[in-house]
Amino acid sequence: MTTVHITGATGFLGTNLCNFFLQSGYEVNAISRTGSEHHLTEFKNPNFRITTYESSQMHASEFDISPGDTLIHAASSNLPRHMVNQKEMLDVNVGFGIRLMSLAATIGVKFLNIGTNWQHYKNETYNPVSFYAASKEAHEVFQKYFAQVEGLSAKTLELCDTYGPSDPRDKLIPLLMNVEVDSTPINLTDGNQMIDLVHIDDVVQAIYSIILGWENGINSDRMSLSSSRLISIRELVYQCEKVKGFKFPIKWGSIAPQNSRQMHESWAHFPIPTGWKPTVLLEEGLNEIAN
Repeated sequence: MTTVHITGATGFLGTNLCNFFLQSGYEVNAISRTGSEHHLTEFKNPNFRITTYESSQMHASEFDISPGDTLIHAASSNLPRHMVNQKEMLDVNVGFGIRLMSLAATIGVKFLNIGTNWQHYKNETYNPVSFYAASKEAHEVFQKYFAQVEGLSAKTLELCDTYGPSDPRDKLIPLLMNVEVDSTPINLTDGNQMIDLVHIDDVVQAIYSIILGWENGINSDRMSLSSSRLISIRELVYQCEKVKGFKFPIKWGSIAPQNSRQMHESWAHFPIPTGWKPTVLLEEGLNEIAN
């Protein structure tokens, strides 16, 4: 049975990937930092296992990775600028990835890295929006080395913003979907910046299609996802209000954006995976979350 190894398995994307591949008949190895494995107790499946690690001490034997397996590297550290621990972020987003790629190249494992469209402000080949985006690009530099010199079979899928049910992240959609009538006023920016949203089910399907087509050369080494329908934050709030059935107590322009580099056009710099397109309309996805 084919095994898929998933880093970042406790995150929003990671848990959805674990669930999908288990339901699709794969063995899943959830790779989790020591101390966070308790987040994975929901998976009651004989084909599911958890491998814990200390990021500075990793060996192929403890991961039980075999030639021909697939490793999806979805782990990352992304905190607001005022909370950034640069050393920790570099260890997670760069150092950990280097150690994983070294193992994968030695064993002969397909390595799919999850990047971000935030590496391409103004849709430039490289123009980072944040320290986080810069660290993800740094991983790409080392990934190119491992592919060209060490023979690593590697690809990257760069994501736009994602959303979906049971999202535990501190994001705008979960915040709005938990708003009740007569709630405390919500402080937001002017709302004119754009957002590119893809439902988590479509993200998982994109990853699955890349893995299925890995050997036939139909996809490039770097790919991007996009909804092809950018909307403003104001429009997103309006769509959430329609689903909830009442107007939110928004105080527009009461706070400044966390980052001065705001999206006003698509940053999906690379081709989308061959044959993939988003299938969940935003209105459908928001209704799913509300219900």
